Amino acid sequence: APGGNALNVAAGLAAAGLPTAHVGAVGDDDEGRFVLAQAAERGIDTTHLAVVPDGRTGLNTITVTPDGDRVFESEELGVSATFRPSDAAVELLKTRSWVHATGPADIVDALKAVAAAGVPISYDVYHPPRTERLQELAPLLAVAFLSAPAGDAAAAIGLARDAVGRGARAAVVSRGKDGSL
Repeated sequence: APGGNALNVAAGLAAAGLPTAHVGAVGDDDEGRFVLAQAAERGIDTTHLAVVPDGRTGLNTITVTPDGDRVFESEELGVSATFRPSDAAVELLKTRSWVHATGPADIVDALKAVAAAGVPISYDVYHPPRTERLQELAPLLAVAFLSAPAGDAAAAIGLARDAVGRGARAAVVSRGKDGSL
């Protein structure tokens, strides 16, 4: 199934009957068309989901172990690696009641504009934790989402404290089979 944590959040909120939009990029390929179709089927507004000609849609291979841990086998970022939201997309985000973001691309300026409009933001640093982004992003965040290995409560606590210490108002750390902190 198509996913990525931002699209997963949009799908979950849409299933709960809330209006959602997905701002991002896919390639003009079979995977990108599949993402667009699945988002539309779930009622997610894809007006600002850019389709990049000759681009490749990002693709991750994730295995879930019998005890519930996720193992990221491969990560191909595709067109998501260089995605920047358009001015129109940022204007849309500034009207939302909440924005959940993620990704490797430089979206800091867009998130600063969204935060300045008073919209709460959550950001998933995802796996592996890319905490270097937190220095600039944390002060903008209502919630920082991070990942730690199962069984390592000290690492999870350390990640959460680091995110809050950098300015995030709250942090959630997923811990595989051990749930979240």
